[in-house]
Amino acid sequence: MSRNLLVFIDRASIFFLFPLIILLKIKNFFFRKFFTNKSKKKLFIKFIGMGNFYNLHPLLSKKKVEILTLGENKKYFEISKNKNKTFILENNNFILLIFNIIICSIKLIFQKYDKIIIFENDSTLSKILASLPYSNKIVGISNTYKNIFNEYFFDKYFVSLPYIGKIRELNLLDNFKVSQNKLYTENLSQIKKLFIKKNFNEILKVKKISIYSECGDNAYERKLDVKFLKKTLSFLEKYNVKIQLVFSSNHTVEKNYFLKNVSKHKDVKLIITKSYNDYIKIIKNTDLIITSDSQTAHVAAFLNKLHIVIFGPSFPYEVSFTSKRMYPMSRLLECSPCTNRYFKTPCDDKFFCFDFNFKSEEIFKYLIKK
Repeated sequence: MSRNLLVFIDRASIFFLFPLIILLKIKNFFFRKFFTNKSKKKLFIKFIGMGNFYNLHPLLSKKKVEILTLGENKKYFEISKNKNKTFILENNNFILLIFNIIICSIKLIFQKYDKIIIFENDSTLSKILASLPYSNKIVGISNTYKNIFNEYFFDKYFVSLPYIGKIRELNLLDNFKVSQNKLYTENLSQIKKLFIKKNFNEILKVKKISIYSECGDNAYERKLDVKFLKKTLSFLEKYNVKIQLVFSSNHTVEKNYFLKNVSKHKDVKLIITKSYNDYIKIIKNTDLIITSDSQTAHVAAFLNKLHIVIFGPSFPYEVSFTSKRMYPMSRLLECSPCTNRYFKTPCDDKFFCFDFNFKSEEIFKYLIKK
């Protein structure tokens, strides 16, 4: 079933299911008032974005943690060997999804949790499922700003910190200019230096580089496009390394372009992965991975591989600290992060945030030239 259709149905259903959510919330209020819940268990609800599962692994793998997610994320549990109790909603087709929701709902009614943490705070389904068990607290975490309904529903609500303030944002929308958020330049510089220091000997031995351009359907702005890939390949081809350009079986503009033009890059090997296990195997057998802020970045960190992450419209304020094996590249523009926030980006999809000067990046000083 199409993920975009699934998200649309979920969001639209709020108008029909709002009364049910209110009733379930009232039910929980009375349970908390008249009964004592000593459960120490936590339930994490996360539907979209398998890459985040790897990033959240230290939390998801703890004892007394249970997870509710979609079937499309099952590979995480196989790769990470996370054996915690999981509620899986298979979403291959709509009928199967409805059946799974009913079964899951029946199971959840008899559960008790200390906390329920929702990462899909805009999801109507997540709110209904979170309201079914007896819990002491329901917590919402998201990048979107607080609204009246979320203020009513969540006991606690976390929102990403603002970076530049509303006045500056309005000025950018009215008269967009490329400008850097200087609050984070020193921070990013220190992270890069730490990466070089910790991994110096391994960087000198890099012989194979794999580049992954793709990103999730709901974050198309983050992908490495044809223009960026051409610039990257032209720069890397002067080094004594093997370069692999890796795509999935999905049809993308980037994949189709390089299928036709790979002959222009003699030192580049084009790879189309046939399965998820194939995708994991390539990452494991690569010395250095170059990717965007995507699932591949999280997987590389989880597998302890050296990786360069290109933060275009996203922002490395937190992700950069998840792995000492990551070298973050970001222009730190004031308009970041804009991923998943706009139907139309402030820069009219010109994506100045991908306009990098590779020569200024210290990591490339240590790759052996031909």
